[in-house]
Amino acid sequence: MHTFYKGVRAYSANYANADNNFVIQNLKTNNEQRDIYYPSVCVLKNIIMRGLPTQFSCYLSEKLGSNGDLIKIENKILLVSEEGQYWNTTIKGYDETNRFPAKILFDKYLPEKFGEKYAFLKQLIMPEAYINDIVGIYNAEYLNQQVDFYIPTVKLIIEVDGAQHSGKLDTLKDKERDLYLREHGIEVIRIPASAIDNNTKALQNKLSAIENHFDKHHEVLDGYVQQKVNYQNETAQRVLNAVAVMRFQVTILELILSGRLKMGEKVWNIQVRENEISGIEEIAINDLLIWMENLLGLRNINLEIPRVNLTVIGKEDEFDCTLRESVKIDFSILKTWTDEHLKNRDIIFVRNAYFQDENYFTVSTDDPIHYPINDSERKDFGEKTSFETPKELLFLLKNLFGFDAFNSGQARIIAHALSLRNTIGLLPTGSGKSLCYQMAALLQPCISFCVCPIKALMYDQVDNLNERHINRTNFITSDLSPEEKQRIQYEFSRGKYHWVFVSPERFQDAKFREYLDQLNRERNLHIGMAVIDEVHCLSEWGHSFRTSYLNLVKTIMKYSPTATILGLTATASVNTLKNIMVEFEMTDRSDVITTGKYTRDELSFEIEICNSGEAPRALLYQRLSTYRRHFPDIFKGNNKKARCGIIFTPYKNGKNGCYELSADLSKYLEADVKWYSGEKPKKIKHYSDELFTGIKNKTQKGFKKNEFTLLVATKAFGMGIDKPNIRYTIHYGIPSSLEALYQEAGRAGRDREKAQCTVIYEPELYDNIEWLREMFAVETDVNRLKEIQNTVCPPYDNNNGAYNEWTGKDIFKQFMLLTSGLNSYDEDMELARVIYENFAVPGEKGVVIQVNNIRRYKPEHSFTYANLEKTIYHLSIIGIIDDWTVSGYRDNSAKIIVDFCDYSEESISEKLVSYIRNYDALFSLDKNCRRNEYKQYIQEWGGEDSAAVRAFSIYWKWYYNNVIYSRREALKHIMEQCDKFKKEDADKFKRNIEAFFSFNDVTAAFEKISDDQKNFVNWFEVLNIQVIKENGIENMIMSLSRFLESYKNNIGLNFISGFLRLANGDFEDGDGRERLVSALHDISTFSEDEKYELIGKILPLADDLLDEEQKEIFSETVINNIEYDHSSTMLYKGMQDNYSIQYILDSALSSIVKSGRDLEIW
Repeated sequence: MHTFYKGVRAYSANYANADNNFVIQNLKTNNEQRDIYYPSVCVLKNIIMRGLPTQFSCYLSEKLGSNGDLIKIENKILLVSEEGQYWNTTIKGYDETNRFPAKILFDKYLPEKFGEKYAFLKQLIMPEAYINDIVGIYNAEYLNQQVDFYIPTVKLIIEVDGAQHSGKLDTLKDKERDLYLREHGIEVIRIPASAIDNNTKALQNKLSAIENHFDKHHEVLDGYVQQKVNYQNETAQRVLNAVAVMRFQVTILELILSGRLKMGEKVWNIQVRENEISGIEEIAINDLLIWMENLLGLRNINLEIPRVNLTVIGKEDEFDCTLRESVKIDFSILKTWTDEHLKNRDIIFVRNAYFQDENYFTVSTDDPIHYPINDSERKDFGEKTSFETPKELLFLLKNLFGFDAFNSGQARIIAHALSLRNTIGLLPTGSGKSLCYQMAALLQPCISFCVCPIKALMYDQVDNLNERHINRTNFITSDLSPEEKQRIQYEFSRGKYHWVFVSPERFQDAKFREYLDQLNRERNLHIGMAVIDEVHCLSEWGHSFRTSYLNLVKTIMKYSPTATILGLTATASVNTLKNIMVEFEMTDRSDVITTGKYTRDELSFEIEICNSGEAPRALLYQRLSTYRRHFPDIFKGNNKKARCGIIFTPYKNGKNGCYELSADLSKYLEADVKWYSGEKPKKIKHYSDELFTGIKNKTQKGFKKNEFTLLVATKAFGMGIDKPNIRYTIHYGIPSSLEALYQEAGRAGRDREKAQCTVIYEPELYDNIEWLREMFAVETDVNRLKEIQNTVCPPYDNNNGAYNEWTGKDIFKQFMLLTSGLNSYDEDMELARVIYENFAVPGEKGVVIQVNNIRRYKPEHSFTYANLEKTIYHLSIIGIIDDWTVSGYRDNSAKIIVDFCDYSEESISEKLVSYIRNYDALFSLDKNCRRNEYKQYIQEWGGEDSAAVRAFSIYWKWYYNNVIYSRREALKHIMEQCDKFKKEDADKFKRNIEAFFSFNDVTAAFEKISDDQKNFVNWFEVLNIQVIKENGIENMIMSLSRFLESYKNNIGLNFISGFLRLANGDFEDGDGRERLVSALHDISTFSEDEKYELIGKILPLADDLLDEEQKEIFSETVINNIEYDHSSTMLYKGMQDNYSIQYILDSALSSIVKSGRDLEIW
């Protein structure tokens, strides 16, 4: 209730589609009663009030029947009593003259005017209602101002004006107030007190005006009249029982929270005066105790079930006052509340509320609960060895979501998050990541939020939750008006939602941070779960990196200090995962929870390769035509058995963009084919943002409802959208990585029925192969990438007003998307230098930086807002910038308000090295370091610029060398898999994808090598004949590929990759010879003993695994690239290969010849 009414608390909760709002009177708050049970009682109260209405528990369904039909009743059941309504002291009068005109109006004249038909209206009249409650908007001018009577049902105020209203000033104020109320749709009728006292014609005229107002609202009032008849039918009785159970349960929970009833007590003495509904009390209490037993069991607290002495009396009966320790409840679901509670303070009154359009729900909060679910035994990375899902968690799963069992990995993620440890959860697409955070959040007596990268995902999540009758949620997006955003943020800070969905950009908004601060500090409402959905977007190493995720985790930790952070994704490269762990300040790998297998049995994959001269569009048409031959109605909308599909394209513009492609397909198929993109295509740039948003929302909802069956979309529709009947996906062009393919193809088959995933792939022309090799070469830098890209796929020619001829196909198109979003090293350095030299002051706060400010210093550069915010983030990594917020729309006019660290040149260099070592533990700027890959950084560090500028330069070179390398490797790996695809062995492609994403003993060993690359003893956990036979070389190569995307120069991974590629017959692949040679150069820096031991360990495997030709290649590679005098001898002894013996003989002969020459000279 917005305004405080003495002894009255309002609630919104229901198990049926009926009036939702009720009050409990005479509850007393006792904060000292917060015992060990208190937080779990808060959780239970939040759970049963999770929707409006929400579903019965299994126990209630067993006792009362399912309430599914009661929730879906078309016309809401209105609750009202025909009994008289009596107020004791609230209706005001003139005590000194013993005149009470308002009370006379209420008790006599209004009932006479209502007649028998509308006698119930007296129950709906609220005396002394507050104006701010009536209007629903806070207005300081009318704070604590009340009206004599208000009838919410017909939006009518009745004022009784005494002599004090006759003055000019008072009359003017009354008119102003009436005008304000009418502007908000509320009619005001004023009746002079004297007219009531004397029953004058003026009174009758006013009563007639009231009657006329009722006539205007007769449909609403007739609805109440009809209810009197409906209350007697079976369905209405079931509704009333459901309403009563909810209200009684909330009452019991409030009595526990206030200390009137205590968990753990042996006996509860409860007296209930039943006014309309009987026989539900025991069922309601038993249900609560079953819930509590499981909630406490999850905390390892044994609940001693109290014996409930329940005494039920009739509405005319008196309570037994001799039972001193008993709780007395006067329970009615039809009567509205009065001030009767003020004369009977030892009785709890439960009554209907007047304002039925309000939402009185607030989350019941306490400190987050640490659930000690046993999670001690686990492997380093992957499946836990001995995790048994607690029966209590299965109970909660069934009762909250209707499932009998968890999908693999779900229970472990939930359990880990509930133990209040920051958690990263990795699950395959379609495995129920959303359920993980939803259950974890519902089991905390706290408010939570979920960060989503795309609005479509937010809307989809809210729709899915609503279908499960969990609707105490909301979202904050740019689609909302400023007023709507303000309202939802305010309500969030007041605890009105279990959780809200927010975009990552919101956390750089100063106003939103204020609301978070209010929630945590001023109102003491704790944040329980801070969920980051699609958490791979947080990392610059990821295939879907979002600039808006910059600084996100740091901000969450600062403004939500009690929160447990839960990051969820289906895909994350090794360095993406490491980056996320760094952001989460996570050092224990056991905090990363996943399932060992990424198998999606229902999905099949196929690559349609465009042969020379074959157009991708023709293959697309052919594929869709094949679908129609098999299923003639496949493209017809509003089909109950719809077989829906998504075509993913990398572009929103051009003939292959979603907008134009959908139009072409609509004509070709003579069907309704829609499109979806995150940003406006060029052809509709003139559309307003509001119109574009409306189109997107309509498309998303229409697709979910099967109004049309085929959608052409960019990756903006590829994350998290949950539609069960997608039978096929088609990638019109190769995706940027196996991760992207798996993420987007995973939209299909979410109902576990068979689905097909196709990639239409146009390989590069033979003339471009050499360019391609150079682009994929490890040492090719960003500037060279752009040069090659511009040669093969020239940019727009402003002189000719057209594009020059492109020869690049799918891979070069992906390179274009990669390089188009990149600055050069020089551009980034310039921007960082401008900020550092012109804005940065150690310890300075609130410095405003805008793109226009920057351009004044470097007018020749076309810096953008995105460049600026990204550079600010990078400067925070090396310890120059501490924090920032953004004011205004995120374009070049936006103001970025920056707080600088109290930095020094020494602290900058320390932060730089510390950050890079998160990804490369051997990184060093020591001039004595011998590793080739560090030489350019060491040379840079020895330059003459300031330490800060040198740190910028090193950071950006390292960033481009590694992050861009990672994205190139990802593209290379999907290209290799597509190139190798054979229709007769399509399952192999799928097996390779699953091996790429799997977590097992082999990947655990690779992880260990990643962290400790020089410890070659670890290498032989995988370079082991038994391990290779059990896992298969190809599967191991695929698993290793995922690590190679993240580690450019890891000695151990390079050595293993080169050796396995050699054994598999593809040594000339970029991950073969080149990596083995690089590893051997690094091994040359090992001690003589280490080299001897390493070669000795590899030789038995080489002799067993390699054929004669491969042995010779191995010997040649080792001998020519390692600085070790005994290598050839050891190789021959171990393998008896021709190359090593020939090398030994040639070396001996060379020595003899040299000795002969020396003798001649002598």
